Amino acid sequence: MDGTGEDAGWSLGAPDIGLAAALDGLCAIDPARWVPPGESLTWDGRCGGPGWEISAPGGRAFLQGGQYDDQIRLDLIVVERKGHGLGTAIMESLKSHADEQGLELSICQVENWPFFARFPWLDPERTAEGYVMACWYQPERPRPMPS
Repeated sequence: MDGTGEDAGWSLGAPDIGLAAALDGLCAIDPARWVPPGESLTWDGRCGGPGWEISAPGGRAFLQGGQYDDQIRLDLIVVERKGHGLGTAIMESLKSHADEQGLELSICQVENWPFFARFPWLDPERTAEGYVMACWYQPERPRPMPS
């Protein structure tokens, strides 16, 4: 990948509507907000665009990733307040969207394995040393082939 995401069928510089659709039911307070490249989040100085910011009853969260071809890819998930269920709700929402659309869900650059380990439906990809580098989920029904 060249860093822009464009070679994979989606662009980090433009909103990925597929990922926003996966989060629609979760955003009870406001719709998901696209954070353009270079814009920082006011509540978390470590994070910034491009990505999606959501406000939900459990707080705020920021996600980077996209939906393309037959996959939803999540590169980053950061929640404002840990332990309030928002991260879990986001993961369950992404799984439901993957099932509905017949898309694979991939979690890249896993840095917080204890969080992702709580989802038995995720299949970890481990290095030779046993570290988890990525996680995968195959939908319950595959995406229909185009006619």
